[in-house]
Amino acid sequence: MTTLEKNMLIAKFDGLTIKDKIFAEGLKYHNCWDWLMPVIEKIAKLEIDPKKVISNGKDNYFDSYCLRTFAMINVETKEFMVRINHLGLHQSNSLLEATFDAVVEFIIFIERDKND
Repeated sequence: MTTLEKNMLIAKFDGLTIKDKIFAEGLKYHNCWDWLMPVIEKIAKLEIDPKKVISNGKDNYFDSYCLRTFAMINVETKEFMVRINHLGLHQSNSLLEATFDAVVEFIIFIERDKND
């Protein structure tokens, strides 16, 4: 997925309507905290219906679909690491880039879940 496609995915989740490619090319979720932080706040405020808790086939509280986000530094590589929920761990020299990738993965996950 290209950066443009990722930005468009986040924009849709953020409630924006993309009318043309020129507008889409101006999206800055990938390089501006002022753009990305409201999306992170929106993710943090999502209300999850307890009846729709996803546990990946396991009866384990820690695998449940509870919004848990964290960022820390890998002591070996000195890279930032970001994870949203139980999804993949994203590493980068840039906290913004690692967070951007984690947000994209989370949006793909919840969109896929909606369609199932």
